[in-house]
Amino acid sequence: MMDPQGLIRLDRFCGRELYAIERAKVYVSLPDEGEVGIVLNLEFDGGALIHSTASDEVRCMYSPSLEVNIPISSLAPADLVGKTIHVAESMNQERDTWNRIYVYEHEDLRDITASFLELTGKQCRLWLTGHTQDPNHYDGSKAETVVRLDGWFSVTELEDAALRPT
Repeated sequence: MMDPQGLIRLDRFCGRELYAIERAKVYVSLPDEGEVGIVLNLEFDGGALIHSTASDEVRCMYSPSLEVNIPISSLAPADLVGKTIHVAESMNQERDTWNRIYVYEHEDLRDITASFLELTGKQCRLWLTGHTQDPNHYDGSKAETVVRLDGWFSVTELEDAALRPT
Protein backbone atom coordinates (compact mmCIF):
# COMPACT_ATOMS: atom_id res chain seq x y z
CA MET A 1 0.00 0.00 0.00
CA MET A 2 1.20 3.51 -0.79
CA ASP A 3 1.60 6.40 1.63
CA PRO A 4 -1.80 6.69 3.37
CA GLN A 5 -2.10 10.39 2.57
CA GLY A 6 -1.23 10.29 -1.13
CA LEU A 7 0.04 12.64 -3.80
CA ILE A 8 -1.06 15.62 -5.92
CA ARG A 9 0.64 15.96 -9.29
CA LEU A 10 0.55 19.01 -11.56
CA ASP A 11 1.55 18.37 -15.17
CA ARG A 12 2.27 21.91 -16.35
CA PHE A 13 3.62 23.44 -19.56
CA CYS A 14 7.02 23.72 -17.88
CA GLY A 15 7.26 20.31 -16.21
CA ARG A 16 5.82 18.16 -13.47
CA GLU A 17 5.37 19.05 -9.79
CA LEU A 18 4.59 16.41 -7.18
CA TYR A 19 3.27 17.28 -3.71
CA ALA A 20 2.45 15.17 -0.67
CA ILE A 21 -1.14 15.36 0.53
CA GLU A 22 -1.14 16.88 3.99
CA ARG A 23 -4.84 16.54 4.78
CA ALA A 24 -8.08 15.24 3.31
CA LYS A 25 -11.43 16.60 4.48
CA VAL A 26 -14.77 15.00 3.69
CA TYR A 27 -18.26 16.49 3.64
CA VAL A 28 -21.50 14.88 2.53
CA SER A 29 -24.35 16.92 1.07
CA LEU A 30 -27.68 15.15 1.19
CA PRO A 31 -30.37 16.49 -1.15
CA ASP A 32 -32.64 19.23 0.16
CA GLU A 33 -36.21 19.49 -1.01
CA GLY A 34 -36.28 19.67 -4.78
CA GLU A 35 -32.68 18.49 -5.17
CA VAL A 36 -31.62 15.12 -6.52
CA GLY A 37 -28.71 12.95 -5.41
CA ILE A 38 -25.93 12.90 -2.86
CA VAL A 39 -22.80 15.00 -3.31
CA LEU A 40 -19.47 13.88 -1.86
CA ASN A 41 -17.33 16.97 -1.22
CA LEU A 42 -13.61 16.17 -0.90
CA GLU A 43 -10.93 18.72 -0.05
CA PHE A 44 -7.26 17.79 -0.33
CA ASP A 45 -4.53 20.09 1.00
CA GLY A 46 -1.11 19.74 -0.56
CA GLY A 47 1.94 19.66 1.65
CA ALA A 48 5.63 19.38 0.93
CA LEU A 49 6.98 19.49 -2.60
CA ILE A 50 8.40 16.03 -3.24
CA HIS A 51 9.72 16.42 -6.78
CA SER A 52 9.74 18.98 -9.57
CA THR A 53 11.06 19.03 -13.12
CA ALA A 54 10.08 22.70 -13.44
CA SER A 55 12.73 25.34 -12.82
CA ASP A 56 12.47 27.40 -9.65
CA GLU A 57 11.55 30.47 -11.75
CA VAL A 58 8.30 28.92 -13.00
CA ARG A 59 7.51 26.35 -10.31
CA CYS A 60 4.53 26.99 -8.05
CA MET A 61 5.82 28.52 -4.83
CA TYR A 62 2.83 27.33 -2.79
CA SER A 63 1.34 23.88 -2.39
CA PRO A 64 -1.94 23.30 -4.23
CA SER A 65 -5.24 22.39 -2.63
CA LEU A 66 -8.21 20.83 -4.42
CA GLU A 67 -11.93 20.84 -3.80
CA VAL A 68 -14.08 18.41 -5.76
CA ASN A 69 -17.79 17.66 -5.56
CA ILE A 70 -18.68 14.23 -6.85
CA PRO A 71 -22.25 13.00 -7.27
CA ILE A 72 -22.69 9.55 -5.73
CA SER A 73 -25.67 7.21 -5.61
CA SER A 74 -25.14 5.59 -2.21
CA LEU A 75 -23.81 6.41 1.26
CA ALA A 76 -22.38 2.89 1.62
CA PRO A 77 -18.58 3.16 1.28
CA ALA A 78 -18.32 -0.31 -0.27
CA ASP A 79 -20.60 0.87 -3.11
CA LEU A 80 -17.95 3.41 -4.20
CA VAL A 81 -15.26 0.82 -4.92
CA GLY A 82 -14.90 0.15 -8.63
CA LYS A 83 -16.92 3.22 -9.64
CA THR A 84 -15.60 5.88 -12.02
CA ILE A 85 -17.50 9.15 -12.17
CA HIS A 86 -17.01 11.96 -14.69
CA VAL A 87 -17.80 15.57 -13.77
CA ALA A 88 -17.49 17.81 -16.83
CA GLU A 89 -18.25 21.24 -15.38
CA SER A 90 -16.48 23.12 -12.62
CA MET A 91 -19.72 24.49 -11.15
CA ASN A 92 -23.14 23.08 -10.33
CA GLN A 93 -25.30 26.10 -9.61
CA GLU A 94 -28.30 23.99 -8.59
CA ARG A 95 -26.29 22.46 -5.72
CA ASP A 96 -24.02 25.52 -5.22
CA THR A 97 -20.84 23.46 -5.61
CA TRP A 98 -17.56 24.44 -7.23
CA ASN A 99 -14.71 22.17 -8.31
CA ARG A 100 -11.50 24.11 -8.00
CA ILE A 101 -7.80 24.18 -7.39
CA TYR A 102 -6.11 26.79 -5.25
CA VAL A 103 -2.47 27.76 -5.58
CA TYR A 104 -2.35 31.57 -5.72
CA GLU A 105 -6.04 32.07 -6.50
CA HIS A 106 -9.01 29.76 -6.95
CA GLU A 107 -9.30 28.43 -10.47
CA ASP A 108 -11.90 26.13 -12.02
CA LEU A 109 -11.15 22.42 -12.12
CA ARG A 110 -13.09 20.77 -14.93
CA ASP A 111 -13.32 17.56 -16.92
CA ILE A 112 -12.82 15.55 -13.74
CA THR A 113 -12.62 11.78 -13.72
CA ALA A 114 -12.78 10.25 -10.25
CA SER A 115 -12.14 6.53 -9.74
CA PHE A 116 -12.67 4.89 -6.36
CA LEU A 117 -10.05 2.16 -6.26
CA GLU A 118 -10.18 0.40 -2.90
CA LEU A 119 -11.53 0.49 0.62
CA THR A 120 -9.19 -0.39 3.47
CA GLY A 121 -10.77 -0.15 6.90
CA LYS A 122 -12.23 3.35 7.14
CA GLN A 123 -10.16 4.76 4.25
CA CYS A 124 -11.05 4.90 0.55
CA ARG A 125 -8.46 5.40 -2.18
CA LEU A 126 -9.30 7.87 -4.94
CA TRP A 127 -7.57 8.37 -8.29
CA LEU A 128 -8.61 11.67 -9.85
CA THR A 129 -7.69 13.68 -12.93
CA GLY A 130 -8.88 17.14 -13.90
CA HIS A 131 -7.93 20.13 -16.03
CA THR A 132 -7.34 23.78 -15.20
CA GLN A 133 -5.49 26.87 -16.37
CA ASP A 134 -1.85 27.00 -15.44
CA PRO A 135 -1.57 28.15 -11.79
CA ASN A 136 0.92 30.91 -12.66
CA HIS A 137 -0.68 32.09 -15.92
CA TYR A 138 -4.40 32.81 -15.54
CA ASP A 139 -4.57 34.62 -18.87
CA GLY A 140 -4.60 31.40 -20.90
CA SER A 141 -1.21 32.14 -22.45
CA LYS A 142 0.16 28.73 -21.43
CA ALA A 143 -1.13 25.22 -22.03
CA GLU A 144 -3.62 23.97 -19.47
CA THR A 145 -2.44 22.02 -16.45
CA VAL A 146 -3.50 18.44 -15.86
CA VAL A 147 -4.09 17.76 -12.18
CA ARG A 148 -3.76 14.21 -10.89
CA LEU A 149 -4.44 12.97 -7.39
CA ASP A 150 -3.84 9.57 -5.83
CA GLY A 151 -5.06 9.87 -2.28
CA TRP A 152 -7.01 8.46 0.61
CA PHE A 153 -9.99 9.90 2.45
CA SER A 154 -11.99 8.80 5.48
CA VAL A 155 -15.41 7.23 4.88
CA THR A 156 -16.63 8.07 8.40
CA GLU A 157 -18.68 11.05 7.13
CA LEU A 158 -20.48 8.78 4.66
CA GLU A 159 -21.30 6.30 7.41
CA ASP A 160 -22.48 9.10 9.71
CA ALA A 161 -24.67 10.61 6.97
CA ALA A 162 -26.33 7.22 6.43
CA LEU A 163 -27.44 7.30 10.09
CA ARG A 164 -29.01 10.79 9.87
CA PRO A 165 -32.79 10.91 9.90
CA THR A 166 -34.28 11.84 6.55
